[in-house]
Amino acid sequence: MDRGSALVVRDAGAGTAFDDTDESHALLTTANYSAPGVAGAAPNYTLLVMPSTNLSAALQASTCYLESASGLVPQNRVIANTTTRGYGGGERLQFEVEGLTKGTNYSSWLVEGNTNGSTRLWLPVSFVTKSGTNCRLLHSLSFCPQVAYSVPSPATLSTASLISYYNTTVTPSLTAFARTLTTFPCDDITMGGYSFVSTCDDCYNSYETWACAIALPRCTDAPSNATLETTDSSSNSSAAWVIPTSYEQLLLRENPAASRTPDFAPSLLSTTFPGLINATETADSETPFPYSEVPPCLDTCQQVGARCPPFIGWGCPSAQIDGGTGTAGYGLTKPVTKGDRMGGGIGGSNMLAGDRYGNVFCNALGTDMISSVQTPTKSAATSSVSTPLWRSLVVAVGSVAGWLLVA
Repeated sequence: MDRGSALVVRDAGAGTAFDDTDESHALLTTANYSAPGVAGAAPNYTLLVMPSTNLSAALQASTCYLESASGLVPQNRVIANTTTRGYGGGERLQFEVEGLTKGTNYSSWLVEGNTNGSTRLWLPVSFVTKSGTNCRLLHSLSFCPQVAYSVPSPATLSTASLISYYNTTVTPSLTAFARTLTTFPCDDITMGGYSFVSTCDDCYNSYETWACAIALPRCTDAPSNATLETTDSSSNSSAAWVIPTSYEQLLLRENPAASRTPDFAPSLLSTTFPGLINATETADSETPFPYSEVPPCLDTCQQVGARCPPFIGWGCPSAQIDGGTGTAGYGLTKPVTKGDRMGGGIGGSNMLAGDRYGNVFCNALGTDMISSVQTPTKSAATSSVSTPLWRSLVVAVGSVAGWLLVA
């Protein structure tokens, strides 16, 4: 597009938040453009994506170069949809970029065209596609609305079957927790007012986020020298769990028995997914192991304790290394300067889960934003329906499953 002498406004920050990639897709999301529960007209946004080069870095502020550069991903492979996922609620655009090359560094720019002919250009956001096929990008899940990242997946399993598996895994725990929460007088101001800032709805939303982070681990490439460990998944494998001496950004999952996805072990795949293993697809070629996990941020656990009634008795590991086992299952946010933040950020603390260069320190599912400003979770989904989701989950069931998932 030739903009001639039209005004170009260059923003000092990034325009999108990087969610995640798999080997051929990427997901990025803008800041919200409407208030929670209020529909609004989406801005005239365009996402430009191209492989990262020295030239693209040098000319990152030139709309003339960016819109005509060689290697630019065609716009018919950049699919925009509306979502309410993210801190603060409200509507925002998510861009799913398709047909990318595996193991490749990309840069992306958000551009807004205005009715007066001017253009707004944000700083680029970088990311790299995964090299393997053992991580699958999932988002817009009804049972885990904050999930927007890659999860471990058998190589040729359909996305629908993968979603169904994770739904079956996490939903019983959400239902059981919702039932437990009904034993507390949430609607009685006199007896149920346990906090000036949090409600039972906030409590359930925080638990849902934590449970989804635990049951749907965030997956990324394992080191090239990693190998599958074949410890029997039915044996006592407590010794197989590695307890790092410090909180790490990545946890290598080589042993299915010492992971959050033991059902994906080669010996169990034919039981977990009948029909997946055949003469063409073997268990060893289908299993996602070994893979690396981006551990949930410790904030995901701490916010459950901060927002739930005391009778829940919630506990979390310490952020300090005190001889416990928290380092085997959680990660920590890190300081990110203002210029390095992803789009959609807010003020407050600079302790965040990632930056605009594609670095991901832990899997936050938005909890880093909440911790940053120390306000209760108020999602658009909660404010726009008369019955909160956790209440609708409390239905007649034969027995109540345990709601405390293994962290």
